[in-house]
Order: sequence, then structure tokens, then C-alpha cells
Amino acid sequence: MVDTFFMIVISAEEPGDYMQRVILRAGEQVHPLVGRIMAIHVAEESRHISFAHDS
Repeated sequence: MVDTFFMIVISAEEPGDYMQRVILRAGEQVHPLVGRIMAIHVAEESRHISFAHDS
């Protein structure tokens, strides 16, 4: 049950990360707070991915 939950979370995370990167790279107008949160989230996900590759 727990494994299924995490698989769903991870599968939903990837499209969200992709869209956030696209929005940030395109320089689209978003609220400054939303833009900052997205930038932090993308950076954290990059660290997670990097850590996973090193493990």
C-alpha cells in the first residue's frame, strides 16, 4: 500500500517539475512569490535527483 502511494506521488511529481522548469525558462509572468517557490522547488528536485544517481 505504501509503495503504491509513493509511486503515485513520484509519477505526479515529474510532470509538475517539467511544467515549472518550462515556465521559469520562458520567463512567463507569475506572481513573484509563486516564481520564487517554483525556483526553490526545481532546485530541491535537482538535488534529490542528483542524490538518487549517486546512491
